[in-house]
Amino acid sequence: MHRTALQSICCIALLAVAAAGAPAVTAAEPDATFDKSVYETPRDEAVTLTLTLTDAENATVRLGSEDAGFQMNVTVRDNTSDGQVQLTIYTQRLGIRAPAKAVAVAGNDTVVSASGDTLGGAIDAGDYELAASVNGTQTDVATLSVTEPTTTAPTTTSDTPATTTQPSTTTAATTTTATDATDDDDGSSSAIPGFGLGATLVALASVALLARRR
Repeated sequence: MHRTALQSICCIALLAVAAAGAPAVTAAEPDATFDKSVYETPRDEAVTLTLTLTDAENATVRLGSEDAGFQMNVTVRDNTSDGQVQLTIYTQRLGIRAPAKAVAVAGNDTVVSASGDTLGGAIDAGDYELAASVNGTQTDVATLSVTEPTTTAPTTTSDTPATTTQPSTTTAATTTTATDATDDDDGSSSAIPGFGLGATLVALASVALLARRR
């Protein structure tokens, strides 16, 4: 065999052996992950979480479980193909409103479906599991921690001035009326005006003596 042909056959054989030993390249698995491991929100507010999608257009988020007393499943679609979906959960509506009314997505992305429990009342405070999945395969987990509503009592400052009771001073005018009238029981005066008692007796005695002489 010609030497050049033999060398070519050897090179082809070596390439075949190398290709056989190389690991096979597989396509990336679809994936959906949360941007946080724990989300915390009061029960009377809303919380927004960001889903990162890899080689996937749709992803499903499960909130809660049967054991937790509440469960909701929401499927979202990345219409913009930017690999992210911002999902807002209105915590104050969970259990009260229909699941479709308790969630929303930002921008041009959409909520494909939403289903879950309607309790007739708000969900209890506590920790609820969040699970992301693509095509039925769970890809990530997180926790939604729901706390009691934040109620701030109004601060009341008492500025009531002290009340001082002033004594009420009433000056009563005292009028003294002097009564200088001296009356007998019969209402007539016993003395002759202008004379004292002694002078009156002397005058009466003189009149009696004069009358006797006549």
